[in-house]
Amino acid sequence: MTKNEPIRHHYIPQFILRNFCEDKRLFYCDKENEIIVKKEPREIFVTPNLYRDEINHPEDRMRIEKGFSAYECEISKIVNERFLKEKDVIINQEENESLILFFALMGFRSKRTRDQFIVKISAESDTIYNLNKKDGDLTDFWKRNLGNLVNCRSFNEVNNHPDIDKVIKVFMLRDTFGFLGKHLAIVENEKANEFVIGDAYPTVIYGILPNGIRAEMYSICPLSPEKALLIVNKGADDAPADARKIRPCFLNPPYNIDKTHIKIRTKKLSSEETGALNELIISASKSGIAFKSNKFNQ
Repeated sequence: MTKNEPIRHHYIPQFILRNFCEDKRLFYCDKENEIIVKKEPREIFVTPNLYRDEINHPEDRMRIEKGFSAYECEISKIVNERFLKEKDVIINQEENESLILFFALMGFRSKRTRDQFIVKISAESDTIYNLNKKDGDLTDFWKRNLGNLVNCRSFNEVNNHPDIDKVIKVFMLRDTFGFLGKHLAIVENEKANEFVIGDAYPTVIYGILPNGIRAEMYSICPLSPEKALLIVNKGADDAPADARKIRPCFLNPPYNIDKTHIKIRTKKLSSEETGALNELIISASKSGIAFKSNKFNQ
């Protein structure tokens, strides 16, 4: 390892964590040790050498980390300069596809997903993945695909990439398109409330439909204490209220301005809806959650 190689690899981008800071630090609740402390963004949601790849790219071991750094730089400009500042956000189709893929990759790049590949995905999937195992686990398989995914900017690029495994393309199809399609929505909370951010990012919101099937409604990605991005499955606005957790109007698709641009209107949640989403984020998180205000430390 050279001195210039970064050791701290974040699976939640620091450009998002910095939005939760006050005086360059934020509160962090360590769920495993049951303590709350103030930390800098570089100290949380991080795993040493998570993306270091000596097998697939021995000549450029930081290729995945550098790939994410470039992708995050592109997305941060949209998030920080538009999503967090404008009430009506206009994006083009390329930006829309890139955003949906980026947040789909947040789940695939996480330490939790890496750990699942090390141990076992599921009994049903074991036969599929056994073909890709090296030294008893799937770490190399995960890194090899991640190193190719991070250079894509749409599902079409993923699907056409010759070096991404078919089963991973199926995962990305599920997370970027779902069954009927996905779209973006932006929600904002009331001043008396704020979002928390957890290690399960995005947090997937499931609901039980009238036919008894457990289905994904949408995913929530807090961008700041005040705003969050939703990746919504088409049809979620028609789901029962106890499945949605929030009013159906928040799950409506964007407005089509023309053939290449859409407008996403920011809509304001009630304090009860913000609280319900925070409860789901906290429940889904395994290692910890972070937040700006000390009111969660009560």
